[in-house]
Amino acid sequence: MLIPRTILKTILNKLDTGKIILIYGARQVGKTTLVRMLLEELHSVRILSINADEKKYIDVLSSRNFQEMRSLVEGYNLLFVDEAQ
Repeated sequence: MLIPRTILKTILNKLDTGKIILIYGARQVGKTTLVRMLLEELHSVRILSINADEKKYIDVLSSRNFQEMRSLVEGYNLLFVDEAQ
């Protein structure tokens, strides 16, 4: 059973500001589930959803190579990075 998230609409309204939205909290409280619910609401947006724990993303994100990072996100309107510690 999913718990209704009252903050969902607030986050949706903030998405088109061009700012980074950071969701943080204790482990296993539903941060990823909240974002997945959010992403389901966005039908006309090109979304790149990555898990920063995956090897293929670790190399790019830790490289500090702007061109590599740019090529990763090129063509997307929204980037979701899970496990971004």
